[in-house]
Amino acid sequence: STQIGMNQLKRVLKSAQSDDNITALYLNFSGLQAGPATLKEMRQAFTNFKENTEKPIYAYAEVYTQKSLYLASVADSIFIQPNGMIELSGLSANVAYYKNMFQKIGVKPEIIRGSNNKFKSAVEPFIEDSMSYSNRLQLETLLGDLWQEYAGAIADGRGLKIDDIQVLADDFAVQSPKKSVEAGLIDALWYPDEMDEHLRKLVGAETVKDIDFISHETYDLATKTINTSARDKVAVIYAIGDIMGGSGDENTIGSVTTANAIRKARLNDRVKAIVLRVNSPGGSSLASDVIWREMKLAKETKPVIVSMGDYAASGGYYISAPADTILAQTNTITGSIGIFMTLFTAEELIEDKIGIHYDVVKTGEFADILSLNRSLKETEKMKLQNLVDEGYGQFLSLVAEGRSLDSGYVDSIGQGRVWSGQRAMELGLVDLEGGLDDAIAIAAEKAGLEDYKLMELPVLKTGLQKIMSELQMAKAKEDILKDEFGEFYEQWKQVKKVKSWNEPQARMEFELNIN
Repeated sequence: STQIGMNQLKRVLKSAQSDDNITALYLNFSGLQAGPATLKEMRQAFTNFKENTEKPIYAYAEVYTQKSLYLASVADSIFIQPNGMIELSGLSANVAYYKNMFQKIGVKPEIIRGSNNKFKSAVEPFIEDSMSYSNRLQLETLLGDLWQEYAGAIADGRGLKIDDIQVLADDFAVQSPKKSVEAGLIDALWYPDEMDEHLRKLVGAETVKDIDFISHETYDLATKTINTSARDKVAVIYAIGDIMGGSGDENTIGSVTTANAIRKARLNDRVKAIVLRVNSPGGSSLASDVIWREMKLAKETKPVIVSMGDYAASGGYYISAPADTILAQTNTITGSIGIFMTLFTAEELIEDKIGIHYDVVKTGEFADILSLNRSLKETEKMKLQNLVDEGYGQFLSLVAEGRSLDSGYVDSIGQGRVWSGQRAMELGLVDLEGGLDDAIAIAAEKAGLEDYKLMELPVLKTGLQKIMSELQMAKAKEDILKDEFGEFYEQWKQVKKVKSWNEPQARMEFELNIN
């Protein structure tokens, strides 16, 4: 499988603008996995191509999800298979609640969250059987902001009004390709051979086989140039995935790996500025604090800029807070300033349902505080509550310090609540709208650089190292589970994550999957 990196996509499109060998851009949507802010940055890259060249953009698909339609709407012409389908119905959040299931099997969730963290709803499904008012409020606000971006961009790209898109979504009116043409979302219904024939005429090829397609990967290899003359560098450090202690990889933020990358950039005299690209829903509060410390030290020596991706929430915001400047897209999901801790006990299951009885000998009152076979005592809950509240207070203080805000004000917009990037700018949690390129430009400007090259960290594995790594049993097991679980794999992965939540977590309330 191949993934398109954002830098690679922008590099390819920029080269193609002025390349006489490139006649047109062809977007063939067979599948699309990306978050809302990534999609916006991709769409902007296509828009820049369109504005800087007269070369047409064509889009084709058998099925357009709302995400692929959002991207395709920038094209000059959009086509669909005559019996295909368009998904345009708006956004929804479906939250599963497990309270009744736990009661039936005799498992008791022990939930400790910041005393006023009413929006910190990651643990809500374990202790409630329906959505709280606070969670419903934040989800309605967030989804409303995200939908305005989707609907507004589609309307703008197709020469429609945003109200037109809302009516089409409310009526579930354009799932039929024919109706989508009538509504102005699609230009024509073409089979693949008809699409190929159109492209053949465009490039003047004698036959369809003579059309000279070039993939983005091949084109990137053919045109990629590296500025090796510049001595000064801007370090771009990628922090992607859940935050946890230890070493990370391409999909997780390890406190050791990321802290070491920041420290390496800080101590390198040729690195004049640092950009931290954050795409994370958060994770371990301890690991977040380790990374935060390195960010704070780096800020004392050189400009530090944060570029937020799809998510920079909870722990993701924690590690962003010290930056000189924070950039996000309007549909970035951020905030979620709060702490929680989750334990599960099974006293009823073990004692009453299975019939196993435990007895204990201990040297201190709290020696068996994390035992599975009994519920927490009130004194134990108080101890853990104090620990979590102390962590939340620390979170508020470092955000207040980093953003030059009053701690009480940060608490009023914190309490675990998530915000869209647009609202985060209005609240003072984010400085500017923009993507990674904008963050790099600001970093270079603050460092007084005109000629520089990028240094990307952490250094990823080489192709051979990745191949050898993927041959390991853990990777093979993951691939098998993905194949077996299909669309339910992410839910299984989420349940697995909960097992590590017995330490304080600075984690976003939910994981958003938008089609």
